Amino acid sequence: LRAIGIVEFCVHRKLQEDQDTLQGIYPGNPRRSTASPSVDLLFEAFNGMDFFITDLPNGQHFEQISPLNEVQRKILYLLDLPESIYNKMTQKVKYGLRMGTISS
Repeated sequence: LRAIGIVEFCVHRKLQEDQDTLQGIYPGNPRRSTASPSVDLLFEAFNGMDFFITDLPNGQHFEQISPLNEVQRKILYLLDLPESIYNKMTQKVKYGLRMGTISS
């Protein structure tokens, strides 16, 4: 519960400092905006992202990662997290899959 509270507090504070709102997080109503989004809506904005890695029998390696959209970029900004954290996370997942510490 503390982590949820911290995430919401940080986002609300940054939106207030910037005198801004967050738009595009309400399902079915992309133009609706809020200055105090819930953590559920913030996390839901990242739902459906794909991360696909496969090694083909011919030795080719293929990976595909969903790019961040504008709403996701803004959420990371509001949390004072660099966009590079997403790429670092995917690198750790790829490393874990190769080393066998994450099952596929």
